[in-house]
Amino acid sequence: MIGHFRVLVLDDATGYGFAFDELLRLGRSSLPGPAQVRAASSVREVVELIDAGERFDVAIIDLGLGARQPSGLGAIHVLGQRTDTRIAVHTDYHEQTRRLLFLYAAFTWYDPVALLPKTGDAPGRDRAAVATDLAAKIAMINRGQSPHPDLAIPFRARLGKERAFERILKTHEDLDKWIAFVEYSNITDVARALHLGRKTVENWVRSKYDATQALLNDAEAAKIDVTDARVNVSSLGRANQSVIHQFARSQSWFFTDPVVRDRFQRS
Repeated sequence: MIGHFRVLVLDDATGYGFAFDELLRLGRSSLPGPAQVRAASSVREVVELIDAGERFDVAIIDLGLGARQPSGLGAIHVLGQRTDTRIAVHTDYHEQTRRLLFLYAAFTWYDPVALLPKTGDAPGRDRAAVATDLAAKIAMINRGQSPHPDLAIPFRARLGKERAFERILKTHEDLDKWIAFVEYSNITDVARALHLGRKTVENWVRSKYDATQALLNDAEAAKIDVTDARVNVSSLGRANQSVIHQFARSQSWFFTDPVVRDRFQRS
């Protein structure tokens, strides 16, 4: 008797769990067994399922689970630590800028198999074809293979090469300054809020400017719209602090994410 093929779907929009359940049932011929989908809407629920002894073949993880809520990075971490589940990141490409650093973090700090975009059924496309396509992708992920094209390539860590993402955030001092720049737009206010000398913050801004621009350039090369993360500095000269402030605001969910803050907590 073929056992169930167990799939975890983590998303704060509970409808995705039902959608995956329906589509994987329709596309069951592409799977190694009949699909059994469990839905969760928070990292806490994922931990509770693991604590209860549930195990999964594949986990589909949304990264953004709501402002001030632990992100899907926490679920990727606990699944990787406590299970041998194959993981795919499932994110809304209509919110690419807001999700940008989450994507880099997911594929730099951890090792998910694949990146799947959140897309609705294409108008006029047969639902059975949608189901077959999705089930085939999930079956590949279960085998440790990323479906073609591998959308995660721009975000994956590169052996022996430090990327812009890794230069942007290294320490809890970096995180403190990024969080301050979410709120404040100039160096003087950030220095005052953090009880630091202005020169210290100036030097930090200078060091992060190039990394920020490099990351945005890399993202644009991958055809990601990062307009919301940029400012027009053509009439302002270099305008380092403006660039840093706008980038911090565009990534505020990431910099204030409890999972990120735990990772860079003070020792």
